[in-house]
Amino acid sequence: MLMMMQFDAVNLSYCLARLAVEVLAVEVLPMKVEFYLVEQLCYLHCNEYLDMDNWMGMKVAFATELILEEIGKLNSNKGLNLNSPTDYLVARHNFEGCVNIRIPSKEEWEDNSVINEHETSVYTDASITKTGAGIGIYSEALNIQKSYRLKNGCHAIQAEICAIREAARLIWVSGKPLRDVTIYSDSQAALRSIASKTVRSKVVMSCQEALSWLRGDGVGLRWVPGHKNVVGNIGADRLAKLGAGGNGAEVMDSPLPPISSLKDAIEEIILEKHREIWQNRNDCGIARNLWPKIDNNRTRQLLKHKKNLVRIAAGVVTGNCAVGVNLQKWKITDDSSCRECNEEEETIEHLMCWCPALENRRLQTMGQEFLDGLEDAAEMGIDNIMSFARNWKCFNARW
Repeated sequence: MLMMMQFDAVNLSYCLARLAVEVLAVEVLPMKVEFYLVEQLCYLHCNEYLDMDNWMGMKVAFATELILEEIGKLNSNKGLNLNSPTDYLVARHNFEGCVNIRIPSKEEWEDNSVINEHETSVYTDASITKTGAGIGIYSEALNIQKSYRLKNGCHAIQAEICAIREAARLIWVSGKPLRDVTIYSDSQAALRSIASKTVRSKVVMSCQEALSWLRGDGVGLRWVPGHKNVVGNIGADRLAKLGAGGNGAEVMDSPLPPISSLKDAIEEIILEKHREIWQNRNDCGIARNLWPKIDNNRTRQLLKHKKNLVRIAAGVVTGNCAVGVNLQKWKITDDSSCRECNEEEETIEHLMCWCPALENRRLQTMGQEFLDGLEDAAEMGIDNIMSFARNWKCFNARW
């Protein structure tokens, strides 16, 4: 039974990929299918080989290549290379742990109970600016003040992990007999990544390996709050900013880009294609007037409301609601006159823009007594449109 379920799941994945190949030739996929595929396929498409003895893995890998090839064609002129290496690593497990990692509370720092006067403290920090990325390592006890510039830039958490890794290397090469060494970082995200038992990042793996060299020397990692006048943290922050500015800092190779950057690039290609298709359509006149461009912020604003209000907004924007012209077309009534004013045919445009019976309500919710057309309504917030339309008779009538 389990094998049958696995077989069905893999064949479904394969069929979805084939469907994607066909659909992408003319337009984008439905968004839920689209992003599901992007997420699954990005994780499969890495520099690690699948177990080729596993026929299901081979079938999914083949489906992956199909969809990635088609997505690549959409962006053939933008230089996206889907074969570029990333920081992604097939999951590896480290149950031993590299070093002791602790994240003290802010109260402990306020009580000055974190730093042991007998320990050797090493502080690390990273800085990401418009001019570049840099890391700094500072230790008064070891006489270390190092500043590095990351050659091609990177994400902030990657830079923080690189700083910790370089600190471990500098401690190792110092050659001094060390006990109770503590490396401080103001990035809890970096510390939690390093503490993880399951690793999916090459830079995290390399940092764990560097720290494992010091395992026998009583080395630990601690969190330090940033910008709280901790002398060592201030020193590391200054050095990191020097590195980001490139002021004579030593240059270090940057970590590979995270797989999220590849996913973001693919998502942007799909979104751009979606915008192109929407703007070039010849149908959906009401929707294209009220929603002229793909706007994720406007979509999020809409979906935060209750279902009934979303139903009203969807009815107005698409025109698929019980306005008079639709009721007549659906043969529910013979009269398409406006139920608000009884003067003109009841359409979305009439109700939104110039129905005289709604003049005061339009002024209160939309800021104008009359609108020149649906294009004016498109500039209004979706909340205004819902507030204006929620009391229309077409949304409150019972048939």
